[in-house]
Amino acid sequence: MSSPNIVSYRDLDAEKITITKPEKDGDNFIFPCEFEGKEDFYIKSPKMIIKKMEKDADEIIMSLAFLDKGKSFYSFLREIEKKTVETIHKNSTDWLYLPSQPHIRKIRNRQISVLELPMNLNDSPLLNVCIPSGCHIFKGPKQMNEVNFQMDNSLIILFHIEGIQFDTKSFGYYLSIKQLQIKIM
Repeated sequence: MSSPNIVSYRDLDAEKITITKPEKDGDNFIFPCEFEGKEDFYIKSPKMIIKKMEKDADEIIMSLAFLDKGKSFYSFLREIEKKTVETIHKNSTDWLYLPSQPHIRKIRNRQISVLELPMNLNDSPLLNVCIPSGCHIFKGPKQMNEVNFQMDNSLIILFHIEGIQFDTKSFGYYLSIKQLQIKIM
């Protein structure tokens, strides 16, 4: 088994991401993503701060704020969203078997973003993520079985971009979280 391709947020370039022909998954389509020709890649995020959090038995949903160094990561995520709209628009008749190419605005209006712009322009944009049960969580070098997340904890996340998920009503890129590094500030 080969080791995963881990890319730091500092080295990200949306032009190196390729979105390929979708695969049917039930009622949805999944558009696989590749980075520099590799399907199995992970993105190491900058430090982010927990601003909102909801917990249930199966997952934790968080809104994470970008710190100053995270602006390039935020820009990368915006570029991926833009590239997704353009790629789906360009290939919609071949990939989605549509009789004609829809207007790009119709595709853009169906996109669900994982990014949330703040009400106050001085605040950082937020990244909305879901931490599933069974996610590998580390505090320093030690793996934790259970972590009591607190507001304003600082996190570094290893994201796996599995692809773009598309159904008849909406689409968005699917970021699954495989590993999480927590630092208490």
